[in-house]
Amino acid sequence: MRKAGSTRATAVAAAALIALAAALVAAGLACWPHGPAGQRPRLGHAIAPEQYTPQIGRRGGRLVLPSLGRPKSFNPITSGEMSTIDFTQFMYLGLTAMDPWTFAAQPSLATDWASDAAGLVWTVKLRPGVRWSDGQPLRADDVLFTFDTIYDSRTISSARDSLLGPAKERWKLEKLDDLTLRFTLPARNAAFPELLNQPIIPRHRFGTIVAAGKFNEAMGTNSRGEDLPVTGPFMLAGYDGTRVIFKRNPQFYKTDAAGNRLPYLDELLWLIVPEVNTQMLKFRQGELDATTVMGKDYPLFVRPQKRADFTLYMLGPNWGESFLDFNQNTGVNPRTHRPYVQPHKLAWFRDARFRRAVSHAMDRRFMADGILNGLAYPQYGPMTLHGEALMANVDVPRYEYDLDKARALLKEMGLEDRDGDGCLEDGQGHRVEFTLTTNVESEVRAKVAACIRQDLEKLGIRVNLRSMTFNALITSLDSTYDWEACLMTILGTPEPHWGADVWKSAGRAHEWFPNQVQPSTAWEAELDEIFDRGITEMDPVRRREIYARWQEIVAEQQPLIYTVIPEAMVALRGRFGNVFPSRRTFPEPPNAIFHNIEEIYVLGGESGQTRE
Repeated sequence: MRKAGSTRATAVAAAALIALAAALVAAGLACWPHGPAGQRPRLGHAIAPEQYTPQIGRRGGRLVLPSLGRPKSFNPITSGEMSTIDFTQFMYLGLTAMDPWTFAAQPSLATDWASDAAGLVWTVKLRPGVRWSDGQPLRADDVLFTFDTIYDSRTISSARDSLLGPAKERWKLEKLDDLTLRFTLPARNAAFPELLNQPIIPRHRFGTIVAAGKFNEAMGTNSRGEDLPVTGPFMLAGYDGTRVIFKRNPQFYKTDAAGNRLPYLDELLWLIVPEVNTQMLKFRQGELDATTVMGKDYPLFVRPQKRADFTLYMLGPNWGESFLDFNQNTGVNPRTHRPYVQPHKLAWFRDARFRRAVSHAMDRRFMADGILNGLAYPQYGPMTLHGEALMANVDVPRYEYDLDKARALLKEMGLEDRDGDGCLEDGQGHRVEFTLTTNVESEVRAKVAACIRQDLEKLGIRVNLRSMTFNALITSLDSTYDWEACLMTILGTPEPHWGADVWKSAGRAHEWFPNQVQPSTAWEAELDEIFDRGITEMDPVRRREIYARWQEIVAEQQPLIYTVIPEAMVALRGRFGNVFPSRRTFPEPPNAIFHNIEEIYVLGGESGQTRE
């Protein structure tokens, strides 16, 4: 959403985006290209904004939710994993927020943003009257402090790469008054309003901590709620390792149509339930108010909805992109002075033919039908399932299930069964095998890993399965690099630049080989150049052409070998009002239901509370 005061150039660009969206729909590109034809259920889908009018709700009550993982911290700057974002998204707001239907920037802590004719100087107006939960007013100084903290080289932040332009220059921020800021960019930035969604943190609480270089350890899970002032609808009340409790933020700025201060709910309670089957069982037993439902369990949830008073919302393909990838890190462990990956395995992993052969060997249709009850969608490249994303390229190369093509690629590499034992060996006699790691909390991911092992054994490749907790796996990927292959999911988004930290070679989340000083391959260098050009191109049609090449490269080189994307499904008790499902199923499917968490209330007299 653009507010009054935006430039004519901005308005023209917005109109072009709308026209492009209409053209894509007319061309049939806005459909899910890989979904099982005729099998998509039509229960509880997202509804259009004009179909929703929030009702005046009742104050009180709680919403009980599950969480697969324990939070690593409550720090929205240093933590990029979902086990932290699941909580911090309700605590800390950005200057802008994502529109739940269009995915464009809409007002949040800022009410207005406008640029000069060149698109380099932006003036941002903060919302008057916003206070932190400790009563202190939100000021421009908090915004300056937040961005300085992100840009500080001592701070661990995946957002830094997104905020640095191609020249690696930081934005210049100036305070014009307590509620007005000027951002001067080193180059035009097509996603600037969307990038303003970075969570803002309070200077008065963390200024001295950042100055002392201790911010990476701040806002830990042992924090007290009063030590974490927030602007979001909820604040931390307690965490004991098994439960996370949020209480209503009495200073939250939003009110309903009758002038009652939001949110309505007094409490959010998360139970740490590190296994999806157990979560669904607890929902069916009445211990949870909502749960994510996997395709394999669809029959257990679709029939008893009326009897058990809940609704199963089916929201289309999940935005999380699941994949297998191999560790291509050429570095040496500074502690052991040994390579992160054995040299002979590194040679296989860095050969695109090996990765393509693995892709050809993966039976995605069986994963969708045999594991997820047909409620999943094969994926072959980034963004290819997100038809509403304007940058989606549905014509990327596909390495579909074909064992003969896989064998031919492996033979071309010199990987053959030389001794007749059914296992492949390379030219030096090393048996072709690797360890595939995934997180213990996901039964579906474990089944997909077992399916991959079975598929690759048909080629003579031995796969050893290893599981660990999600947080331990993130540490392995981000810090210790002690892994060979991994089954993981990253967050897909409608704006490619939001994933710059994944796709640029110097990115911390460039999972297969992070933090490169120089691109290790020509195709990674081309990805760097694409993301540098894409973010400075203001014309949406040309941007789409630029990012189409990114998707082609990833599909050709297979650094991430995509598997399947499940249907996003959420079951929710019928005792809540103002439930307004949108298309925003990321970061996780429940966000399509709880994007308006401040308006959701307990129906009837169950809360025992009166309105303010």
